[in-house]
Amino acid sequence: LHHPGGDLIISEPAEHPIHTRIHRDKPEMHCVAHLHSPHSTLLGVVNKPIVPVFNQAFRFYKGVPTFDDPRLVMTDEHAGVLSDALGDKLACQMRGHGNVIVGETPEIGLMNVYFLEENAKYQIEAEKQGGAVPFPIEVIEEAYKIQRNMKTPVAHLVWKYFERRVMMTG
Repeated sequence: LHHPGGDLIISEPAEHPIHTRIHRDKPEMHCVAHLHSPHSTLLGVVNKPIVPVFNQAFRFYKGVPTFDDPRLVMTDEHAGVLSDALGDKLACQMRGHGNVIVGETPEIGLMNVYFLEENAKYQIEAEKQGGAVPFPIEVIEEAYKIQRNMKTPVAHLVWKYFERRVMMTG
């Protein structure tokens, strides 16, 4: 894939304050991603909360808050408001702009990015069938604990999957 600005030499992305501020406010999060993923962005555009609708998204059971400001985040002050909106959660919708997703490692960050977008896709598709049926919180919490304690962490499997895809496609 070619990004339209990909040939330009950019020393610093315009929205770098998102990353620097969240890293400063949440030093345990070694991965900060800002994306414009289509399904999770759409849920933000229509002001629908992202809720776990499949088992891999149970990691978001504490909620995905919404940052209700579609402007570019180009100052530390503005990024501070976004970081506050994220709070102790793993993801935050940027309504009309995309989302921010964090993880303790790059592998966990990638997993969170992938599963948030996949969940949003399922959630949107479920709306066509009358809406997703919520899971009891006890089921979500127990499934999340099991997932976190797996011998081979799910994040490692997701990382290896994408690593293989990149190696196969070049």
